[in-house]
Order: sequence, then structure tokens, then C-alpha cells
Amino acid sequence: MRGQGDVPGVKYEISDYSKKLPEGTPDLVLSALSIHHLEHEKKKSLFKSIHNSLSEGGTFLNYDQFCCENDTLNTKTEEYWIEGIKNSGLSEKEFDRWLERKKLDRQKCCGAGNCLA
Repeated sequence: MRGQGDVPGVKYEISDYSKKLPEGTPDLVLSALSIHHLEHEKKKSLFKSIHNSLSEGGTFLNYDQFCCENDTLNTKTEEYWIEGIKNSGLSEKEFDRWLERKKLDRQKCCGAGNCLA
């Protein structure tokens, strides 16, 4: 696997968590920009499974898009995301592709009231 062994004492696995979590009791589970695609009940089930799999003192880090408790916070969060993406070094073409994908995410998730995408 790419990069495996690069950091002594660290093992990582890339897998489809919607099917099965990796074996063992990890110290860290990291997810980025994927869980918001799940339906609400599947998210709840996944979060419970991850929590139950962690070693004592383990951490779950979810870097993802979400809904805030009100429209003002949602607007500020969205502005933050857009500004960060604009300043990330993406080309204009890549940024436009990201905006199109964002619209699809919004239709799927936010239309159901599940997330800010």
C-alpha cells in the first residue's frame, strides 16, 4: 500500500467503512469529506461503530461538511469553505468543477436537511 511504513509505529488502511470497519482497535480513525454523503441513519450507525471500535482514549477525527444550527452560521461556514478552496491553489477550472460537485452534494444532502455541502 502506498506510503505504508513511512511512519514507524503507524499502520493505515484505506477502506469502505460503509461495508465494514478494519479489524482491531485503532487509536485514530480519520475520515475526510465522505461521511456527508451518507443518509442520516447510516451516519448515526457508522459513528456508533467507530466509537465502539476505538481503543481506550482513541480519537475519531471527521473532517467533513455539515449543517450549523442556524442560517447565519451556515452562511459563515460556507464562506469559510469557499475562501479556503479559492486559496488552496486550485486552477480556475478545478475550482469550477468543485463548485459543480458542491451543487450536487447540496441537492442530495441539504435538500433532505442533512448537511451543508
